[in-house]
Amino acid sequence: MSVRAAALAVLLVGSGVRAATFETGGVTIWYEVRGSGAGTPLIVANGGPGFDHSYLLCGDVWDTLAKGRKVVFYDQRGNGLSSELKDGQPCGLAEQIDDLDALRAHLGFEKLDLLGHSWGGYLVMAYAARHPERVAHLMIVDSAAPKIQDTVVYRQNVNKAVWGDLQRFDLNPELAKFAFPTLVVTGRYDFNVAPSVAWAIHGAIPRSELAVFEKSGHLPFCEEPAAFVSRVETFLAK
Repeated sequence: MSVRAAALAVLLVGSGVRAATFETGGVTIWYEVRGSGAGTPLIVANGGPGFDHSYLLCGDVWDTLAKGRKVVFYDQRGNGLSSELKDGQPCGLAEQIDDLDALRAHLGFEKLDLLGHSWGGYLVMAYAARHPERVAHLMIVDSAAPKIQDTVVYRQNVNKAVWGDLQRFDLNPELAKFAFPTLVVTGRYDFNVAPSVAWAIHGAIPRSELAVFEKSGHLPFCEEPAAFVSRVETFLAK
C-alpha cells in the first residue's frame, strides 16, 4: 500500500469506513467498505473510464444506504489509489470484469447488488452478462449505451485503453437475458449521456424499471439525494 493509501485508510477507519487493498491479475486494487448491516451488499462502480470513485462521495447518500448493508467502492485498475498500470499491462473490458469479480470473491460475497454510474453502468451490465448468478439487483445509473458507439455523449474524458477496447462489443443481445430485478436511472437534464440512452436500455431489459429524476443532470445521487435514496431503497426491498 502506498503512503497516500495508508494515510487515507487511517483517516477512513477513524470515520467508520474500512479501507484496504488486495492483489489480482498483476495489479493492486484499493477499496473501501461502509456499513455492516445484514442486507445484500452493494458494490458501486464509478464512471470514467479513467476516474477514481471519489466524485461519487458528494453527500450522505451512501452512508444512508449503508445503514442496512455494506456499501463498497473501489478504484478501478490504474486509477486513484489502485496501482498504476505497468507498460503493456492490459486494461480492457475483460480485465475490468475480472477485477470486479475478484473484489466480490475477496470480500466473500456470494450474491451482491450492483450499481454502476456512467461508464460504470456499462461495466455492471457487462459483469451481469458474464456472471448473472452473482447479481441480486442491478442498478444502471446515467449509463453509457450497451453498444458504446450508440452513446449520445455531449462531453466525456476517457481512458483510451478501456474506451478503445469497448468498440469491439455490443451488449444489446445480452440485456434480453437479464432475469434479475433491474433499475435504470437517468437525470432529465443529463448533458453527459442523453436520457434517450437510458430509455433504450430500459426497453431492452425485460421487466426493468425506469426512474427519471426530474431535477437532475448526470449525478442524481448528488442533485436529488433524498429522492435517490428513497427510490433505491424501494427497489432493493423487492
